[in-house]
Amino acid sequence: MSPSNFFESLRGKIKPEWKSAFFTAFFLGLLIHLPAMVGDFPNHDGLDSLYFNQNMITSGRWFLMVACGPSSFYTLPWLIGLMGLCYLSLGAAVLTDVLEVKKPWAVMVISGLLVSFPSLASTFAYVFTLDGYLLGFLLACLSVWCGKNLPKGWFFGGLCLGFSMGIYQAYLPVA
Repeated sequence: MSPSNFFESLRGKIKPEWKSAFFTAFFLGLLIHLPAMVGDFPNHDGLDSLYFNQNMITSGRWFLMVACGPSSFYTLPWLIGLMGLCYLSLGAAVLTDVLEVKKPWAVMVISGLLVSFPSLASTFAYVFTLDGYLLGFLLACLSVWCGKNLPKGWFFGGLCLGFSMGIYQAYLPVA
C-alpha cells in the first residue's frame, strides 16, 4: 500500500465527532491559553526549571522524563504548549468517543469545558512539564477507551494507565 493510499484509508476511518472534538479543543485551547504560551511567566518552580531533566523518580513519576523528552528539557513555552494542546485535543476526541457523544454541539461543549477547566489553566503555569502531564491525561483517557473497545483491552488499558500513573498519579481519577 502506498503512503497516499494509507493516509486516504486512515482519513476515511476518522469519525466526524473526533474531528470536531480535536479542532474545537485545539483552537479554543490556543485562544484561552495563548498568554501562557506567548509569555513565559515563571512561578516558584519555573525559575528553577529553565532547564529541568524531569527526573522525578523519587516522586513516583518514573515516566515523566520520557514523556517530556521530545520537547527538550528547556522551558520552551510555544513548543511545549502546542504539543500539550495536541495531546489534550486527542484526549478530547477519545473522551467524546468513550462517552459516545454524537451531537456536534455537545462535542464542542465538552471540548470547550475540557480546555477551559481551571485545573488545566494552573497546569499551564507549570509549562516545563505541561506536555508530559497532558500526555498522561491522554493515556488515562486511552486506558478507558482500550478497556471499552478492544478485545482483551484490559491489558492495553492497564498499560496506558500504568504509563499515565508513571507521569503523574493524579490522572487515576480521570480514568
